[in-house]
Parts: sequence; structure tokens; C-alpha cells
Amino acid sequence: MLKDVIENKDGSFSGVVEDVVSLHPSLVGSKLSLLQFSFLSVLKKRPLHGYALRQIIEVSFGLSVAPSTSYKTLLFLEERKYAVLIHEIVAAGKARKIYSITDEGILAQQYFAELLERILDLSKEES
Repeated sequence: MLKDVIENKDGSFSGVVEDVVSLHPSLVGSKLSLLQFSFLSVLKKRPLHGYALRQIIEVSFGLSVAPSTSYKTLLFLEERKYAVLIHEIVAAGKARKIYSITDEGILAQQYFAELLERILDLSKEES
């Protein structure tokens, strides 16, 4: 609730965010972009390669993703240990790297889903 959010002397806020962070303390200070969160949300359903991820995100969320952005996003998720390359296949002469979400990636996706839910709840409240 908005009345549960307190502005600190340094201009930061406490309350709602601390509630969410208490659920996943290992994620304190973590930040994901909407695109990174979208990738994790799709990978949570099943392992996919970058091209398939881009297509699903474009159709499902209306976000247009360039191939270079897709692979930078996957590299970021892999570096954070949120996603892992599980195997590579060659189809129609093209190498496809298949990525899967990790347990840490599931936690991150859940954390940001909960945080987004709280933010949306705040936006619906009357002041």
C-alpha cells in the first residue's frame, strides 16, 4: 500500500521494496530490464534458441528485438547465471544455441514478477 512506503532522508524509499526483497535476499541490488525479464519469463516455459525467443517476445509482448540485442541479452543472463547454454544444434545450415533458465534465473524472474506486481498495485491505488 502507498501509505506503507516511507521516504528516507536520502530520498530513497522503503516499505514495499523491502517486503519483496525479504522474499529473495540474494537478489538485493539486482536489476533487470523489461527485455531481460521477458526473456526469463519465456525461458521459464521451455528451453529455446535466440531466434525463437525473439519471435515469441515480439508476438506475445509486442517488443521488436534485433538479433544483436537478443544475443547480448542472453549473454547477460548467462553471465549472471540466470540462463545456461544447454546445447547447440545445426538446422538448415544455421547453428542454434539452446538456452534454459537456471534455478537462480527462476528466482530472479519470480522476484521481478512480484516487484512488478507491487508497482502495478501502487499505480492503481488512490492517493
